[in-house]
Amino acid sequence: MDILDYHERTKHHFGRYARSKGSLDWATQPEVFREFDGAKQVVLGFDPGTRLPYEDLFATGGDEAAAIDAAGIADLFEHSLAISAWKQAGPNRWALRVNPSSGNLHPTEGYAILPALPGISKDAGVYHYLPRDHVLERRSPTG
Repeated sequence: MDILDYHERTKHHFGRYARSKGSLDWATQPEVFREFDGAKQVVLGFDPGTRLPYEDLFATGGDEAAAIDAAGIADLFEHSLAISAWKQAGPNRWALRVNPSSGNLHPTEGYAILPALPGISKDAGVYHYLPRDHVLERRSPTG
């Protein structure tokens, strides 16, 4: 069997869902958050003063692009991939994200390739975003 055969047999079709066992195996769910053990972590802050009024989303012109800094990186991840709330029913607890998915069980990933930035690192590097803790995990130096 090649990859195209597998894809054809396991994909959703217009008239039917993809083949499956018919139910989820709740006992063997993947980890909700990908975390890299031993990675240096940079804690990102939350800035409640950066809320934009809804009508300003449609305004044109006026503002120039801001310089890249630690607060801007924190704001970017807060508004794109962060946790917006936690819910619980009985013993089950789960996170709600600012970008809700359609129910997929894989983690949503975010990475940033950053220059040396005060508040992040004195060296450029590649970082993974861990939304559970709102931190960047340094994966590799650049250069």
